[in-house]
Amino acid sequence: MPFLPTTVLVATDGSESSRAALLAAVDLCRATSSPLHLVHAKSTSPTLRGRPMTPGQRTATEDEGEQLLKREAEAAADAGWEVEGTHLRHGDSADRVIGQVQAELGAGLLVVAAGRSGSVAGRLLRPTGAGTVRRAPGSVLVVRA
Repeated sequence: MPFLPTTVLVATDGSESSRAALLAAVDLCRATSSPLHLVHAKSTSPTLRGRPMTPGQRTATEDEGEQLLKREAEAAADAGWEVEGTHLRHGDSADRVIGQVQAELGAGLLVVAAGRSGSVAGRLLRPTGAGTVRRAPGSVLVVRA
């Protein structure tokens, strides 16, 4: 099990609950001098979307994702910690993509939000939340808003 300081990865979707997770990660990184990275995953699964993603849709989601990551990096800086890297990824399932980024970075800690309801159980019972925790190659911190 890795000990801090270790690379901390925050999965964000731009929601208020993921902002709470980001701010908790910033506090942790500041206290431990750990590097901070952000990931935003977009599902390209035709099963979830109802149809394959067109090139125009992919470009639009990339632009949207880059703007989201920029806003979250600015929020981290405003809270007192600089983000070392942002990662926008597409894949069939967001939870797999997030786990892959954690593995690529060798991030010892993945920070995720408990969900909009504020209920850890509610978030973990949703497919992406449960899959993210189950598939993460390292430790996971679930933050309640």
